[in-house]
Amino acid sequence: MIIEINTLKNYYNVRSRGPMLIDFYTEWCGPCKIQSEILEENENQLQDKFPKLQIVKLNCDKIGDITDQFNIMAIPTLVLLNADGTEHKMESGVKSIDKITDFLNNNLNGEKKKKK
Repeated sequence: MIIEINTLKNYYNVRSRGPMLIDFYTEWCGPCKIQSEILEENENQLQDKFPKLQIVKLNCDKIGDITDQFNIMAIPTLVLLNADGTEHKMESGVKSIDKITDFLNNNLNGEKKKKK
């Protein structure tokens, strides 16, 4: 289930539950809509491969404090947070499901690494 973050309180509540992939977006951004569609269409596949991972969407126009905290300079941007809430990795631009899966395989602590 992709979680929509729309308040600071909601963000901190969700952050405390484990590793999190945040999709920073705005409603007016065309590439953001494409990235959202890719995540939504492949949500089940991602959850099967990374069962502890939370996938969340955060509208930069609504929660600027979080956007500033992560120094988001371009959208869409995907940020991977460790289970303790610390930033692990950031990727900007639209990413295919294969790129997202590789990104998660290479960066998630405690998850299966990509088989060669």
